[in-house]
Amino acid sequence: MRKVIITLCFLFAAFMAQAGRISGINIQSAGEAILVFMDGEQICTPTETCFIANYSGRHRIEVYAARYIPRTGQSVKGDLLFQEWVSNPGMNIREIRVGRDIRPDFRPDRPDYPDRPSRPGYGYDVVMNRAEFDRFLRTVKDKPFDSDRNKLIETTLVSTGFTSDQCLQLVKLFSFDSEKIKLMQAMYPRIVDKPNFYLVIESLTFQSDKNKMNEFVRKYHSQRN
Repeated sequence: MRKVIITLCFLFAAFMAQAGRISGINIQSAGEAILVFMDGEQICTPTETCFIANYSGRHRIEVYAARYIPRTGQSVKGDLLFQEWVSNPGMNIREIRVGRDIRPDFRPDRPDYPDRPSRPGYGYDVVMNRAEFDRFLRTVKDKPFDSDRNKLIETTLVSTGFTSDQCLQLVKLFSFDSEKIKLMQAMYPRIVDKPNFYLVIESLTFQSDKNKMNEFVRKYHSQRN
């Protein structure tokens, strides 16, 4: 009887220890405010650390730099820092560190990322950080002709991915919607946060041009389904 009681006590203690363990996903930035989204829904206010407890299943996690808008007093999505389908870590804590110069798991064309076709001969897409993109934007802007700007962007697309916000800034360098549409169509396959691309399309002046780009996007995805 005594052995039974000792065994039950041991099992109870083990159960309580297991129950007291904390599991989940811990997302930490390198010193800047971030916004965290799970399956498209924001789950953290601007913060440097976001812990998702009792994480189960497999979800699409997106982390953006928080961009504060003084006029409205709100923070909106800035640069995309991390985007990946993340699975349940079990009874462990998965640490995810993000930052403009930290991209350990940012691999949009990996097999478990369904919206990115693989490119034989190339590694994972690399997205420029803010400093790199600012230099690139200035270089493109300094080109005297639209044709020269297009050539530079097309050459860069061979080895670099872009966020929707970066694409929008490049599109704004062109005066005519016809040129903007050509650039959008060239860049769209290399956009790493396609759900946000509607912001680029909405920058077009005429609804007919917006419809044209929306149809292009629909055809792009229908051909890959």
